[in-house]
Amino acid sequence: MRKARMFKLLPALFILTACAAVFAQPPKKYTPLEGKTILCEDNSHFFSTRKPEEMTKEDLQAWVDQYADSAVTDLFLCISGQRANIPSDGAREAIWDDMDHVQPQDIWPQNALRLSKAGINPYAVWIDRAREKSLGVWLSVRMNETYKSDEPGFFTHSSFCILYSHLWRVMIVKKCEMSEWNDRALDYASAAVRDYQMKFIDFLFSHYDFDGFDLDWMRDGAVFEKKFPPNVPERLDDFVRKIRAKADKISKERNHPVRLSVRVPASPEEAKQMGMNVGEWAEEGIVDLVIACPTGSQTDFNVDIAAWNKALEGTRTALAVSTRRDPLQLGDTGSSSRSVAELLAAAAAAKQAGAVNFCLAGWMDRGGSPVNDQDYSGLIGQGLGSASK
Repeated sequence: MRKARMFKLLPALFILTACAAVFAQPPKKYTPLEGKTILCEDNSHFFSTRKPEEMTKEDLQAWVDQYADSAVTDLFLCISGQRANIPSDGAREAIWDDMDHVQPQDIWPQNALRLSKAGINPYAVWIDRAREKSLGVWLSVRMNETYKSDEPGFFTHSSFCILYSHLWRVMIVKKCEMSEWNDRALDYASAAVRDYQMKFIDFLFSHYDFDGFDLDWMRDGAVFEKKFPPNVPERLDDFVRKIRAKADKISKERNHPVRLSVRVPASPEEAKQMGMNVGEWAEEGIVDLVIACPTGSQTDFNVDIAAWNKALEGTRTALAVSTRRDPLQLGDTGSSSRSVAELLAAAAAAKQAGAVNFCLAGWMDRGGSPVNDQDYSGLIGQGLGSASK
């Protein structure tokens, strides 16, 4: 009788023993990001380079498919500047919403609107397809976009940025007094600015299942007034810390890591001068990836790799070096050479200097942006010689 009872209990004992062994295992070691080639998709590019009849789920999937089985490992999808490419329950205006009671007729907002009317969410489609193709997929938000800041009536401007001019980093009485392209950037010393941005971030975290979230501070660089008090950057620290907490919470809920990236200036010192305590963010474990960006129209990876590696040493935060093709200053007519050969040479030099992750910003498909389709396909297939899946 005892033996029979014993045999009945054996399966339960086996399960309990197995569970105990699982729970007794030490937590998995955090693996820093390494060997990444990141492709950054601009918020306007897809919508501006496709025909109206290409606003379909199949064409959205085809955009992802070109990066499957290529050297690209991760897609960073820019979903908004001042306005968003999707409706967001009032958290931010959509790119097609009226400007001065007139709906913008540019191909970008009209194509985005076509998808919305058809009930197709491009970012949900891209995220699902990227997962199918084993690509990492991140959402990216431009934290202080000032595109066309010299044209207040341009359709990309939000009513928040226009109406609350007292929240700009530079107080301007007359429009002609704008001396720098980012004078009309919002001042993150203001709680109203931080709350406005956090509302949209909350929406994205609750509506999309991404692998990572990118805070693009390089659109457009400045986040505080020109001469900010010493304690002001702590407000930005707390802002980023709260986003980290959201990422940790949602990681547990969805049972997969949600990483946090920050796109910042070319050197730790330059970031510090702008009020970004990136080294402290890394030491605290707030960010997983620092994308160091040149502040100009360079094709090369013109960042201080040695200084960044030193600043991030001993932390879990990885470094990616980035290109930047877009001119930042208003009226900038200078252009750098943009051949694939020169890009590869620059990547080789960056690798020699200690770069292990690369970010292609401004290198997108179609329309010669910045090279023809054949050269672009070759670049994506070949990669930069340092990253592979």
